[in-house]
Formats: sequence, C-alpha cells, structure tokens
Amino acid sequence: PYRYLVPGSTNLDVQGLLDDLRTAPQNSIVLLHLCAHNPTGVDPDRQTWIKIAEIIAQNHLFPIFDSAYLGFASGDVDNDAYPFRLFVEKGLMPWACVSFSKNFGLYSERVGAVHATLGSMDESPKVLGHLKKIARAMYSNPPAFGARLVAHILNDPTLKTSWQHSLGHMAERISMMRAELRKRLEKQLKAHPKYSDWSHVTSQIGMFSFTGLEPHHVQALRHKHHIYILDNGRISMAGLNHNNLQQFADAVVDVLTDAQIHNQAMPDQTNEQNIPQNASSEDASLGLSSENDPLIIKEDEIEQSKEEVQEQQQHSMPDL
Repeated sequence: PYRYLVPGSTNLDVQGLLDDLRTAPQNSIVLLHLCAHNPTGVDPDRQTWIKIAEIIAQNHLFPIFDSAYLGFASGDVDNDAYPFRLFVEKGLMPWACVSFSKNFGLYSERVGAVHATLGSMDESPKVLGHLKKIARAMYSNPPAFGARLVAHILNDPTLKTSWQHSLGHMAERISMMRAELRKRLEKQLKAHPKYSDWSHVTSQIGMFSFTGLEPHHVQALRHKHHIYILDNGRISMAGLNHNNLQQFADAVVDVLTDAQIHNQAMPDQTNEQNIPQNASSEDASLGLSSENDPLIIKEDEIEQSKEEVQEQQQHSMPDL
C-alpha cells in the first residue's frame, strides 16, 4: 500500500505517495484511481500525476487504473481520463478497469470493460486469451443486456452526446450540493472557529467526501438524528438533495457543538435494530431517516416477513 492522505487531515499526502512509489519493488503492480477517488474525494492534480508517471517509468512499475466514476469528477469524460492518456503518451502501457455501473445507471447489471495498452499487435491475442481464461473460471458468460446497451449508446453519436450531457448534469448537481453544504455549515458554525472551515468539501470531487467527522460524531449522528454514515466520516454526496440538505447540516452542527458528546464517550450500540437495512457499509453511506421512506425497513417488519414466508413454505410443501 502507499500513503494517500496526510494523517488526521483531508489533504493529499503528495510526498508520502511519491516516496512510497519510489521504494516499491520494480515490476510491482500499482493500482490507482483514475478520478473521483473513493473514499476520499481527493484526486492528485495534473502536476502530481506527471510526477507519478515519471516515478512509474523510472521504477518499471505496472499501472492499473480503477475507473468506477468516469465523468463524475468534472462532468467531462475526456477531462477525467487525463491520467490514463498521460500514461499512454509516456509509453507506460497502463491498463484500466472501467465500470459503467454509476455513469450509465446500470448498477445491477455489473457492466464494465478492461482496457489493455500493449507493446505490439502480436501481444493482443495472447493477452485476450489469458483474460478469457480468467473470465471463464470466474463467471464464464456475463449477461449481455447491459453491455449491449452501453455499446449501443456509445456507438450512436446522438445518444452518446445525450449521455454526456446527462452525466454533466449529474456532476454539476453533486458540485452544487457540495457548495451548498459548505455554505450552510460555515454559516451555522461561524461562532466555532475549530469547525468553521469546510473548504475541503468543495475542494474534493466526485460522489464521495471525507467530512472530517470523528467516530464519536458519527455515533452521535446515528443515536440522536438517525443519520447513518461510515465511521470514518465518509458520505455519499449524491445522497444529498434540496429536501434533506438542511436536515443533514443541522445534525452535523448539533453533534459538533454538543458539549455532552465531547465530555463523554458514546458507546456504539449500532446493530440491526437501529440501522436501516439499506445503510450498507459500502454504497449507502448516507441514509437519512424518514417515517415515509419506503427503503427503510423496520426490524419487526423483517421478522413479520420471515414468518409469512415460513408459513407459505409450510402450506406449499407436498405430502410425502
């Protein structure tokens, strides 16, 4: 692993990242996020990418890009693809694992592609053969619907342009939520210098943000406000909208300024009974409680559903 954030902050540890790449064994595989870094929302700038490329070339490292959020950083897929294209220009022969789950809204279809940069045409069938063997052992033949849908859109100029515009609107909406959240938090926390700077929310990009909230703040959000985020303070900015933004901001202000929270450690009583079933540790990192939210399933409803299923199974079993 290589260092990424400065410990205790939301800033990129540029020197630590570069030093770790310099000391990596030659021919090591280096996994890099192409854009909209998950979970931090902190991407290297272009000058840093150039330095990373130089070290990878000097140390004969093999770069593989994880591209799950292409287009969600800037709203422009060409702009977001800059690191990969930079590495190609420098002859580093990078690979990229691209997912279309988010930027095509096909999360349940698990659609993606592997882009392999090779040294010659002779290598192509050999590499493709190895990839087919791996796929055969893992899943053999994936569903074709999602892949055909993506291929159809990307190969139709009109549909591709429409998709790019939609992607830009999504990225713009997330940026607006970042700006509005920062504005409201800084306004409400103006009298508390320790918590008055939220510039990191707007300097980060993509779907996710490291808020800087500490574990005891996260616990307080859960117990007092029924807002569920990861213990490290990461939230999904895409989960915020004009209807719940103020609710979230008010809750953050409350847990940051409540003296009782800072004076006593709150025990983690998190379990299935007080966390909605849709608040998973990976993707549902921002769940705002609502009595009318159809996605939030109560524990007693789950137990009732289990009993109904068991009863139906008993009545449907044939006599032996």
